[in-house]
Amino acid sequence: MKQVVIYVPGLNDTKLINKTPAKFLSLFWKVYGVKTHIFCPQWEKGNYKDKLEELIKCIDTLASKDSQLYLIGQSAGGSLVLNAFSQRKEAITGIINIGGRLKKGTCGFPLALAAKYSPAFKESVLTFENANSKTLTVKEKRKILIVRPIFDEIVPKETCDLDGVRVWTLPTIEHTLSGILACTIFSPVLFGFLKNTSKQ
Repeated sequence: MKQVVIYVPGLNDTKLINKTPAKFLSLFWKVYGVKTHIFCPQWEKGNYKDKLEELIKCIDTLASKDSQLYLIGQSAGGSLVLNAFSQRKEAITGIINIGGRLKKGTCGFPLALAAKYSPAFKESVLTFENANSKTLTVKEKRKILIVRPIFDEIVPKETCDLDGVRVWTLPTIEHTLSGILACTIFSPVLFGFLKNTSKQ
C-alpha cells in the first residue's frame, strides 16, 4: 500500500526561514517509502475553522483504500492534526505530535503569549483540550505518538502530554532545535512508530 504523510508546521510557517526547511522534508523522508505533502495553515492569517476545513479537504483528497495516511504536526501543527483526526478517524492510520501544545496549561510560557499573533492557534488548542481530546478511545490513542524534549521553554510538559498516549522524550532541550532533530536525526523513531500503527 502507498504510504502518505501530511506534515503540518507550526507558527510563522509562511516565513522563508521556516518554509525552506519544510520543503526538504519531502525529499528527506523519501527514504522511508512515504510521499509527503506539506500543509501550511498560514497561522497568522484567517481563522481556525477555515484552517481545519482546508486540512480535512486535504485528508479527503489523499485518503484512499490503497493507501495509509499519516499526520505529523509540529509545534502549533500538533493540535490541528489531532483536531482533524477527530473528524476523520477512519481515514488516518497514525498521528505524531512533535512538541505541540494540546492544553492551555497553568504554568510556564502562557498560551495567550504563544498565540499573540495567531488567534487561530489559540482556538485550535482550546478546541482540542475542551472537546476533541475527550472523544479519543483507548484504541485511537494507540495511533498517537507525542514527541517532546527533556525541557521545552515554550511548550511545558503538562500542556503536551495526554493520558493514555505514548510519549517519546527526545534527549534534547529547546523547542525549535528539538523539532528539527525530531524530523531529521531521530526520524527513524517517528516512522518506526507510524509503520507499526499500520499493523494494528
